[in-house]
Amino acid sequence: MNLMRENPDLHFAINEYSVERLHFRFIISSVLAISDPTVKTLKLLEHLKGILNHLSTLILRFLTPENN
Repeated sequence: MNLMRENPDLHFAINEYSVERLHFRFIISSVLAISDPTVKTLKLLEHLKGILNHLSTLILRFLTPENN
C-alpha cells in the first residue's frame, strides 16, 4: 500500500497495463471464435490498428511539452 501512496503514477501504469492485457485477451479469444479466415484477419488487423493509434497518441503526448 505504501508503494501506491508514494507512487500513484506507478499504480496507474500497472493498472493501465493490466487493462490492456485483459482487452487483448478478449480480442484474441473473440477472433479465435470466428471460423471465417477473412473475418478473423480483418478483426485482428483492426485491433492492431487501434494499438498503433494508441501508441502514436502516447508518443505525441510524451513529445509535446506540457502547458504549465
